Amino acid sequence: MGEARAINNAANKWQQVEQFASLISLWDHHRELSGGQIPEKNDIKPQIYKPFIPWVIIADSKGKGDLTVRLSSEANDRLLGHNLTGVNMFDHYQPELRAMYWDFFDPILAGDLGGYSNRILMGQAREKIRCEVIYLPLRTRNFSTRSWIAATCWTPLEQRTSESSALAEKFGLINDLEHMTLDTFTLRSFSFEIDQSRQPLHAEAFSDRPTIPRPGSDL
Repeated sequence: MGEARAINNAANKWQQVEQFASLISLWDHHRELSGGQIPEKNDIKPQIYKPFIPWVIIADSKGKGDLTVRLSSEANDRLLGHNLTGVNMFDHYQPELRAMYWDFFDPILAGDLGGYSNRILMGQAREKIRCEVIYLPLRTRNFSTRSWIAATCWTPLEQRTSESSALAEKFGLINDLEHMTLDTFTLRSFSFEIDQSRQPLHAEAFSDRPTIPRPGSDL
């Protein structure tokens, strides 16, 4: 299933995250079954991706500025306090960041690259939570839309702040955005510049419920 190739690169940040490795292994397996083509969206069924189904997101795009969630599963919805299905992600990015995010997602949707993001978000109890995501492209049968499948990893950072604290302005910061090659699944730099002190990312409010550690961690 391509697993040895997918998890053999020690430099990859996703290597130790169970659901990330499971997604990459599954995606690579379906690429082999399709003769080297990007896996078809209809082939990736819930019973197949059971090892990481609590963290999965599938999104479609009909063009620039559209990235609509078609499936968001348990862990993501529980942390956000609502279901993301049907939400256009670009409606929740600050206007100043939308062009940057399109530059990041466009080659993923085109099937040229995968992606990795690492952001710090804030819960209702003003706790910091690290949200890591990997994205892999999917093709659709009629090519009317472009798609990707993603897996998330949420890590509580156990640091709280008050409304008056300067740290509050740092919530929602982008730690990292990187593209991923689809042959060796190696991360490579994606260049972006943001005035982080002025442009914290917009994030939906989290429910004040226990955060979900990644499998195999002590958190």
